[in-house]
Amino acid sequence: MKKTSYIQHLTFVCVSILIALIDKTPLTLDNRIGTNYMKNGFYLMYDGILDQSIEAPYSYRFLIVNLIDLIATITSFTPINLAFILNILFIYFTLHWFTIYSRQFVSPFIAFLTALILSFYIAIIQTQVIGIIIIETQDILNVLFMIGLLVLAKREQWLFFGCILALSILNRETPLILLLPFSFLLFKNKKYLPLIWINAMGVLTYLSIRFLMDVPQGSYPDFSNLKTNFPGFHLDFIGRALEYNLHLLVLLLPILYLSLKKIMEKSIQIKAIVLTIIPFMIIHYIMGSIIELRLFLPLIVLLLPIAILNLKKEFEVEK
Repeated sequence: MKKTSYIQHLTFVCVSILIALIDKTPLTLDNRIGTNYMKNGFYLMYDGILDQSIEAPYSYRFLIVNLIDLIATITSFTPINLAFILNILFIYFTLHWFTIYSRQFVSPFIAFLTALILSFYIAIIQTQVIGIIIIETQDILNVLFMIGLLVLAKREQWLFFGCILALSILNRETPLILLLPFSFLLFKNKKYLPLIWINAMGVLTYLSIRFLMDVPQGSYPDFSNLKTNFPGFHLDFIGRALEYNLHLLVLLLPILYLSLKKIMEKSIQIKAIVLTIIPFMIIHYIMGSIIELRLFLPLIVLLLPIAILNLKKEFEVEK
């Protein structure tokens, strides 16, 4: 192993531990003030998913909770400590595989720096909610799955792509968005068997979970956040909606600007990936709450290498 590789892995290990520690540290407040407020918040969501008593769609996202429960039954670790450990592992592998994915756009060194920029976004998003919550662990695993799928797509390993896609949907539904660009590219290249395979694995897994699992539906699908997502949709919430959109704008503006810059000059593969912005934003503006910045981490993963590629070219032009 090259010396630079050792340095890269050591850096990612340290960064992963630091981010996980920053996220966990507020739990010490429970001990200082004599309450279990933050721990109770963790177990409220964790137990709700485990016994499927919590409303959809959270009960459908059972992969990581059941994995933690399995490990907890055969070890002395508590679920909250296991979530902390898995956060470290998932962040590390996310940064590692993101570096590998980014190398198709930029040099290895720039890819390494791009992963460090991603770690900055992960740190911001992980600490938006005080203390560890199981949803954050799901979010990191979600982007790890998406990066793995992007690498498999680049290598045209469609058999594994379909299998990993099906597994990832047990954690979160977000990777389904990747069916749009890669279905288009497969259809354009007349590769119909992989096209049918990946769509069958994704769609059938998504529908099977919802057909086979009997969980409380509550208000799902929930459109109650429209009033705080769209300024002017509800006059009583216009101030909050403007504030939420400002937060999102600050998070995404540099990446959106750089990734969309001279988009018509890019390859068809890059265009297909970048244009997933449109359905992604529509879905999350209608179905989600945009103040939850964690929802947009997958979009950052998709666009950041392309944005860095364009930024690199801008600096080269200035020379």
